[in-house]
Amino acid sequence: MSQSRTAGSPPMRSTGHGVPGGPLSVNPQLAHHHAGPSSAGGTPSGTASPRPHAPSAYHPRASIVLLGMRGAGKTTLGLIAATALRRRFIDTDSVFETQVHCTIGEYVARHGWAAFRHQEANVLRHTLGRHALDTVIATGGGIVETHEVRELLRATRDECPIILVLREREAVQHYVLGETHSSHPSYGENFLTVLKRREPLFRSCASHTFVSLTAPTSPGEPHPLKLKLIEIELLRLLRFVLSDPVSATPQLIRSPATSRHGSPAPTPGRHSLAHLLAPAPSSRADGLTSPGAPVPFSVPPGASDVTSRTHLLTRRTTFLSLTLPDLRNVSPAKFDEMLQGIDALELRVDLWDALRPASRAMRAGLPSDAPPPEVDFLEVALQVAHARRLARGLPLLFTLRSDREGGSFFDDRDLTHRDARSAHSQALYFALAELGLSMGVELLDVELGWVESGIRSLIARRGRTRIVASYHDMRGDLRWDSELAFQLYDRAARRFGGVDIVEMVGFAKPERPEQNWHLLSFQARVLTRAAQDPARSLPPLMAININEAGRSTRPFNGVLSPVSHPAQLIKAAPGQMSLRDIGRAQISLGLVSPKHYLIGDGPGAHSNAAGNRMRAALDAIGMPPDVRSLSAQELDEMTVREDALRAPLSDAHIGGIHLAGHTWAAQVALANALGSANLSTSLASHAVGAVDVVYRGEVASDLVGTSRGALTPHGFCALDGPLSGDHTLASALERVFTRFLSPINVPGASGTALVVAMPLSPSADVHERRGRDVALKAAVCAMARLGYGRCVVVDDGEADGSGSEDSWWGPHVAALVQAEATKLLRAATANVGGANGLASLALAHGHVASGPEATRCAVVRLPRSALADISGALMARAGQPESSHSSANPSGTNTPGMPAAAAHDGPASASATLGSDSPALPRAAAPRHLQVRQPHAVALVGGSDEEQQQALVTLRPEAPSAGTYDAAVLPPQLWATNAGGTLVRVPTSGDAPLYEAAPGARGAPASASTVHTLEKDALLERSGWLHISPHIVELERLEQGVFEVWTRRRAPRASMRTPAAPTPLA
Repeated sequence: MSQSRTAGSPPMRSTGHGVPGGPLSVNPQLAHHHAGPSSAGGTPSGTASPRPHAPSAYHPRASIVLLGMRGAGKTTLGLIAATALRRRFIDTDSVFETQVHCTIGEYVARHGWAAFRHQEANVLRHTLGRHALDTVIATGGGIVETHEVRELLRATRDECPIILVLREREAVQHYVLGETHSSHPSYGENFLTVLKRREPLFRSCASHTFVSLTAPTSPGEPHPLKLKLIEIELLRLLRFVLSDPVSATPQLIRSPATSRHGSPAPTPGRHSLAHLLAPAPSSRADGLTSPGAPVPFSVPPGASDVTSRTHLLTRRTTFLSLTLPDLRNVSPAKFDEMLQGIDALELRVDLWDALRPASRAMRAGLPSDAPPPEVDFLEVALQVAHARRLARGLPLLFTLRSDREGGSFFDDRDLTHRDARSAHSQALYFALAELGLSMGVELLDVELGWVESGIRSLIARRGRTRIVASYHDMRGDLRWDSELAFQLYDRAARRFGGVDIVEMVGFAKPERPEQNWHLLSFQARVLTRAAQDPARSLPPLMAININEAGRSTRPFNGVLSPVSHPAQLIKAAPGQMSLRDIGRAQISLGLVSPKHYLIGDGPGAHSNAAGNRMRAALDAIGMPPDVRSLSAQELDEMTVREDALRAPLSDAHIGGIHLAGHTWAAQVALANALGSANLSTSLASHAVGAVDVVYRGEVASDLVGTSRGALTPHGFCALDGPLSGDHTLASALERVFTRFLSPINVPGASGTALVVAMPLSPSADVHERRGRDVALKAAVCAMARLGYGRCVVVDDGEADGSGSEDSWWGPHVAALVQAEATKLLRAATANVGGANGLASLALAHGHVASGPEATRCAVVRLPRSALADISGALMARAGQPESSHSSANPSGTNTPGMPAAAAHDGPASASATLGSDSPALPRAAAPRHLQVRQPHAVALVGGSDEEQQQALVTLRPEAPSAGTYDAAVLPPQLWATNAGGTLVRVPTSGDAPLYEAAPGARGAPASASTVHTLEKDALLERSGWLHISPHIVELERLEQGVFEVWTRRRAPRASMRTPAAPTPLA
């Protein structure tokens, strides 16, 4: 990643005024958040590198400081973070040069390095003291060279996250040595010498670590998504760092729009929470209700979250024990095969080549006074970063297994003679564990055999990381029917405090088969206590016996069961089974009650595509592929006869129903049938008026912590809830736009989204009308969820064929989404109190969702003739509000927008006015004068695939930028932007393939060499616009909207997209 300071204009740079030399002032808004230990504790004796430090919670708007070598990517990352969080960006080197009126190189040449370092420290002190909130600060590469600055940073990391940015040494050296017009002076010494000196200094000052993997270069112009993976990984870390540690759903709080123009006010403003940053659909809050609704809105469950105590107690979760020694050159496609259906990825750090100097094979024969092993911490961090990218969002379990407990990391203590002194191993173990914490791993394995003070220190610094306290008996001494087993669990659960999961592993012997059954009894008793605990403090237990004689215990373990995969050359432990084998064993033993599923694919040559993919996915995780495809006659009967749905909805053995493809009329009928049966539906299905997936709801989670929690978790899994319904299109569109919007086009309250409906033929049947109506509402719902302040709907047709909803459905959809976002916001801010905490930043201190402080998406409907005027900004004036749908008057309370240059919204130009015959909109949804900026997110809905392709001829790179086109063609002015955009298509008629790109179609996937890049699914069109074809949206619906909701497991991408037999990685 280039760190050039001229690459793109920042959202907001501050040059500062004066360089005061006084001490750093602690901002009172941040003081009450510093629940972590002081940084003055120093480092333990013999630690290979100074330990990073992180308090348990930061203020959600605390400024972010970036450290690292020149060329590591601090400026690029700072611009990405500042744009996404709507914060001010400050580069301390730029501030310095502005103040001294010369470059750093010129200043050093005149005054020397000592004078420069002194003034550099003053700039940093002033910047940190003045900008404690709403700022991203990038520092100079050598700022840690002075003791004064290091002490300042160590004091600051209690208030603001100090993130060390790392990059491959070769890439940094290539960048620095390749600079030809740099304002920085030369180092005056060997680059590697400078790097080796600074690396431990950086680590001693940082609270967190981020690795900026170098993006592959390609000829031609840079792709808009070149830095997208970096953005995703950086925002994941920031969400992990800046969220409340006890919150179930980490969220990023965006700064007030006004914070980019000056220093933040002492008290958070009324618009502090403009909206949540891209909230995941699976993390919505419960309890949403609609006025007059007979039942509450249901929340689709989604895949299991291994950081959730409730999920661990009520669902079967697994992790893959990864034994590969190097992750740099692993094939992403083959890696996807290994990840199918698992819930987390265990990194066996002790098996990595980077840890070979500290392995038993290298250290066992050395004398006790031998020098410490030289472990490259940068290489370890790079391996974690590669695993993060390969894992596709899966939680990471960081495990450094010692040889004493079955691993390769050498423990130099002589415990057989009760000598607990450690020359090097213990300090190195905790230093590496601290590195894992600093990188934001979701789970950290901590062996209970290490020194107690070190374990307590890790727990105190964990932040949002969940601690897995582990004990492995490798000799077969542990008797599961003894009091010792309970004592081991209680020691981990109660003595340390803060342990989230207890892992106890025994060694099975053939001559003691009864210990397998004693283990099951012990595990059931412990889990019963944990599930019944009203304080919800007892951690779940993962307990198995390893060795071939202990294989029978693995199918019974439901808490983070370790699995292997045939593609791995070695297993992490003897007796380990694959996920598929465990799933089949659970079915054979009656531990899981199999369900059957119904799928309706709709008309077309690919009518069995969804059913075939679902069968392959279920088989990949060891579940019976009992999926029946509904015939066209059955789908037609659902549309005209409501009683046709009574039988499947009353079947106790049915696991779910999915109406895929263009079964729009049947989806509307299914929604009506669920309502008649008094079964709940999601907010999305209520907003669009249709249901395309029916699933079993959650029951077990409501029993945790109650007297009924005495049931074992295996019993919980057998408790099936009532059927509920959802519509997957809105959530799928939201995820697709989030994934394919370039880092420069971040949704915001000042941004505009565009939804264009294809013209509706007068001869269109009920299926086409229903499909167009559902897709149109789903697109508006997605744009509102993304956080756009304005959504322009271009539609000359009727909303549902009758015109009855024409005047209110758009604001109605936006209002429902606003209620959803407000509920989620309150859930995310409920756990932190205090006058200056998250609670004080809530929407107007608890006002209703429709209150004036709530950010809302204004929906404006325009005729197709106005589409050509949206090449610039326009003024859209809505009619008088309808009294029956109006809410609080938002006059003067609209969220202030970002400046056009910052939001990349293009120049303000043409304007238009809605006539008096325009549909009336509620005042809460659209102010009388609404500024509409150039859209960077466009959804094209309705029509067939061929009709949509014809409408987009102006988007082709070879199309002329001006000329006369048919009325059905989108005007070329729409694509005339400086920052490009993203177009997503949703055809609603025709027989086009829905789950794969048609041969020769535009937007088809690229070659396998780019299989793990986002570019393969996006076709680059003119002016930087990305074209996302319909099959991407449909796969997203089937994978996350259907499979994960039905099974609570991650969708097996390899089997659902390109089914293939497992192949070795070597």
